Amino acid sequence: MRAGLAEFGISLDPGDDEDLAFEPLLTDRYVLAVHRGHPWAEHESVTLRDLADTRLIIGGRDSGNRLLLEMLLGHESISLR
Repeated sequence: MRAGLAEFGISLDPGDDEDLAFEPLLTDRYVLAVHRGHPWAEHESVTLRDLADTRLIIGGRDSGNRLLLEMLLGHESISLR
């Protein structure tokens, strides 16, 4: 857009930018899938901190969702196993 090659773009929230205006289009929720017998199955929500010592199955390294999840966990000083 800055180079004049497009009038608009659709992306994940890039954060603050003084040169561009952003308008949210929708909210996408992350969900956690666990077996019905898992202790979290009865929880209404699970925090990022809850995931700190948990083995997770997530998308590959080239997944935009994985990148976003790693960024969110990084803000909480949590690394993935």
